[in-house]
Amino acid sequence: MFYPKWLSSCLLVAGLAVALADAAAAAPAGPEGAADLAKAITAGLGEWFPAHGIRGQAAPRLTWQGDLIVEPKDEAYRVTLPKMALIFEGEQRVDFGDVAVMVTPNPDATYGIAGELPATIHFLDNDGGENATLSLARRDFTAVWQPENQLLRSFKGNFEDVRLASTHDKAGGHIGSIDAQSSQTASTEQVGRWDGPASITVHDIGLVDEAGRPILHLDDVTLQKTIRGLDALRALDFSRALRVQAAASGTDPAGAAHLVEPLRGMFRDTEIKLDVAGVTANNPQDGMTVRVSHVGYQTAVEGFDQEQARMSLALDVHGLGVDPNPLGIDFLPHDAALRLSAEHLPMTGFWGALSTYLKSAPAAPAAKKRSKIAVPDSDAEDDATDDQAPEPSDDSVRSAAFVAAITGAASDAATSLQLANLTIEAPAVGANLSGQATVKADAANGGVADFNLTLRGLDAIVKSFGAPPQPAAGATSPDGKTPRGKMPKASKPADERQSLIGVVGLIETLGQLDKDSEGREVRRYRIQYTADGKAMLNGGDLAPLLGLGRH
Repeated sequence: MFYPKWLSSCLLVAGLAVALADAAAAAPAGPEGAADLAKAITAGLGEWFPAHGIRGQAAPRLTWQGDLIVEPKDEAYRVTLPKMALIFEGEQRVDFGDVAVMVTPNPDATYGIAGELPATIHFLDNDGGENATLSLARRDFTAVWQPENQLLRSFKGNFEDVRLASTHDKAGGHIGSIDAQSSQTASTEQVGRWDGPASITVHDIGLVDEAGRPILHLDDVTLQKTIRGLDALRALDFSRALRVQAAASGTDPAGAAHLVEPLRGMFRDTEIKLDVAGVTANNPQDGMTVRVSHVGYQTAVEGFDQEQARMSLALDVHGLGVDPNPLGIDFLPHDAALRLSAEHLPMTGFWGALSTYLKSAPAAPAAKKRSKIAVPDSDAEDDATDDQAPEPSDDSVRSAAFVAAITGAASDAATSLQLANLTIEAPAVGANLSGQATVKADAANGGVADFNLTLRGLDAIVKSFGAPPQPAAGATSPDGKTPRGKMPKASKPADERQSLIGVVGLIETLGQLDKDSEGREVRRYRIQYTADGKAMLNGGDLAPLLGLGRH
């Protein structure tokens, strides 16, 4: 399958503009400026995308070969890049062909970039044979680069009728359109920092298998990212340190500590939103179809460069449907939601602990020479060490120290995990969980927790599994396939059903009977983990309640 390769190649092709722009600090258009620009771009490509890749760099890696051509054209330069290729594991490759862009010096010391991706991109095997092609009807992009602080001030790309086709079978994919854009403006709150949104919207995505059968279709996908307080120079330092570490190929484990300083203050806040609408997934083997009306995902970090930070996560799923339905129409969840946050995260303590952990990493051991001395009898060696406790490894000691430092910092900051709600809804059953857990050094087990759980429809589950296996004639769901309100029992042995009934019955007994806002019967559970180490359920000690005893 070529889909992951295509996605990876699109991401790295976008990086070409960054490599080009990184070097685009040349004189105004003219023969002398063209020579300076060619020299600068070649140096930039050599730094960010070495012609033969970075030693130790994991695939995929971007490589290039051939000459760079820069030609003055009116007030701009026409730049033809060397031939680019994306190399995957097994030396499979994606050839991009010729990529030409126009680079225009602007009066404000920025540079405008405009160009097109190749109309056809070729996927080749390790023998040079073609595996697939990617074609684009519209493929233009523009950007503005600011060399002073190595910042991509804006980007806009429009791609239409994107088609991926295998040369060996009918596998492939199609995208109606892709609209990508981003911008950065000077922060009004922090001098020298930048704020800006970025987004990519993809419409009408379809994939087919090797026989040409539809396996996935998405109506729309929108990804949005907003960053505030970006330190562009720290981001550049981090990228360079990352490349140095990759080039070390694992020979300098402590070198990763150099990544901490540029990373810790790189930005203040960031937010990512993903919306997916109209999902249809088909399994041609068993004929099952899964549909989802909407999936929404959102995550945010506030105060990344501060002493304490906050992280949040939200997930929503609406309109889930499965055909044929394995659980029955009353028991298959149709909606789900999650709201989760971590408060008072000790960023200062975290960065300090991480830096100490990385700096204490031992050097990579030298390769051992093969010994010609006879190996001692293994039984004798075992006898000599049977009574000796194994010494803790350096890694385990370092890891324990790191965890202890993080735990201590979290306790000092009163770090907590806040679950606003976790909700799962089906016609006959439902669940909702909310509460919080807080790190506390003086607690018996390092923290306390208090959660509330509400379950609906436990009686319906018991009745369904306890009912006769076959429903009455005509007692079917609206689709005419699955018995309404009946869990599947044909694949459940009688003893397994009875075990499940017993477990559900016990859970039902432990809950407090109540009504929800719609008057439906529910069971409520308050679950607490106290400072003295007790696990409590609805105010009672859970251990003796279940006959488990205390340890």
